[in-house]
Amino acid sequence: MNIEELLKLSKWITSEARSVVSQYELVYGILQHNSSHPQQKPLEEDLSKLKKSLRGMSLHTLSMSQIRMLENLGALSYLGKNGVNFLKKVESKTGIDSATATQDVSKAKHALDEAIRRSERIMEAFSGIKIEGLEDTKIEDGIALLRVEFKDDASITNIVEWKAWASTWHDIARGITMSVGDAPESVQVLGASKGSIIIELGVALTVAKIITSIVNEIIGTTLKLTELQSSREDLRKKRLINDQIEKGIESQINSITEKSVEHIKEKTLQCIKKNKDGEKESALHKAISKLLDFHKKGGEVDCIPPESEDDSEGSEEIESLRSAVENLRIAQKELKLITHQEKDDD
Repeated sequence: MNIEELLKLSKWITSEARSVVSQYELVYGILQHNSSHPQQKPLEEDLSKLKKSLRGMSLHTLSMSQIRMLENLGALSYLGKNGVNFLKKVESKTGIDSATATQDVSKAKHALDEAIRRSERIMEAFSGIKIEGLEDTKIEDGIALLRVEFKDDASITNIVEWKAWASTWHDIARGITMSVGDAPESVQVLGASKGSIIIELGVALTVAKIITSIVNEIIGTTLKLTELQSSREDLRKKRLINDQIEKGIESQINSITEKSVEHIKEKTLQCIKKNKDGEKESALHKAISKLLDFHKKGGEVDCIPPESEDDSEGSEEIESLRSAVENLRIAQKELKLITHQEKDDD
C-alpha cells in the first residue's frame, strides 16, 4: 500500500467508521442494560438502524490493499455486509446468552474506536506536509479504475521485464477491448506506484465488468492448479514420484489450463453477445491466456467501480460491476487463504 492509499483509507475510516460507532454504542448500551436488569429495553429499532447504515457503507470505493488493511486493523468484520452478518449472530445470542452478545458488541466498538484513533494519528502525521504526486487521480464519468499489481513471479525488477509485461498487457487490453468493439487506446494509463509496482488503468464499465468476470473464473482455475501442484510437491517430499508421474501431472496442468482458457473465452463471448469474428475471438483467447499466466505468477488485478447516484445514467451497470467486484474479492480471499496455507505447510 502506498502513502496515497493509506491517507485515503484513513480519511474513509474517520468518516465512514465514525458514522456507525455511535450506533454501535447505542446497541451496546441496550444489551448491557438488558443483561443486568429484569426490565428489558427494546433492541430491534436501534439494531435495524445500525444494519441499514452498515449496508449503505461505501466499501466498494476501497482497493483490495485498503480492504486488507481494514482487516489487519481488526475493523473489517464490523463494517458493511460483514457488519450486518456480525449483528445477525449477535441477535441470535441475545435471548440465549446476552452476556456474550454484549461482549461481542463491546469488542466491535473497541476495534472501530482503535481504527479511528490510528487513522487520526496517520492524518495528523501528514498534516501540512506537501507530498509530490499525491493529488487524486482524475477519472472521467463512466470509467472504472483497474489496479494491476506486479508482484511475486509477476514482478518488474528491470527494463527487460518491464518491456515483456507491457507487451503482455497490451495483448490483454487489445483482446478484451476488441471483443466489445472498443480500441486498445480506450484503456487509459492513469498512474503508477512503486514497491510492488501497481499500474492504474482507466477502462470503460463494460471492459471492467468483463475483466473482473474473467479474473474471477481464472481464480477458480488457479485453485485447481494449486491443488495439483501441491500434490506434486507432496509426492516429491515423500520421494514417491518418478518421471512418468511428473509428466502425467504436468499434462494435467496443461490440459486444465487450455480447457479453462477456452471455457472462459466461450463464456465471455456469450455475455458479450457479439457476432462471430475470428480475429476478435483469437485476440480474446490470447488475452485470457496471458491474464491467466499473469495471475498464476502472482500478479493481481483489482477494480474500483465509480460512484453513482441511484437514479443516474449507467447506475445499473455500475451496480452490476460492484457485484462482480464483490464476488471477485471473495474468490481472491479464498485463494490467498489456500496459497498461504500451502506456504505454511512448506
